[in-house]
Amino acid sequence: MKVAVDTVLKSFEFRRSDEYHLRALQVQATKKCTQLDLTDIKVPRQRQPAKRYAVSAASFHPGNVHQYFAVEYYKLVDTATCRVRETVNQEGAVMFESLESCLIWPYKRHVQQISQVRR
Repeated sequence: MKVAVDTVLKSFEFRRSDEYHLRALQVQATKKCTQLDLTDIKVPRQRQPAKRYAVSAASFHPGNVHQYFAVEYYKLVDTATCRVRETVNQEGAVMFESLESCLIWPYKRHVQQISQVRR
């Protein structure tokens, strides 16, 4: 279980650090919109704050679709990473991991031998 969780977390970290995945996702979405004859992906309309709350400081507004969805994409990856870490670090998951290691330990050597033979 630990190896699987580490693999998932490394995958999330890689997706977080590499711009390629975001660009590929955007290209796939654009192709699918064209294929299904849907309207192009656009930046959602920005709401204007009420004048009584508006201050002189300028707020950030994404200039294009990529900037807008980059923020959303990174929020999604960060949320998934945090949720996986929280789930794995719960007391029940830690107990399950120790139980798993106790049950697998006698067979670990046997599994390693089999995997070496298959190579």
